[in-house]
Amino acid sequence: MILHLPETMHVTVPETARTLEGFRQWASSEDFPESGKISYLAGELDVR
Repeated sequence: MILHLPETMHVTVPETARTLEGFRQWASSEDFPESGKISYLAGELDVR
């Protein structure tokens, strides 16, 4: 998995978020960050 993350941000991504299903579960959980934009596309996470 490739993770694109700005140097000024810190995000803890669970192992389960490495699949689309796992990412969707994480995105709807209380552990998902409230700020920033995190996207899953073709097996990559993009964090802005």
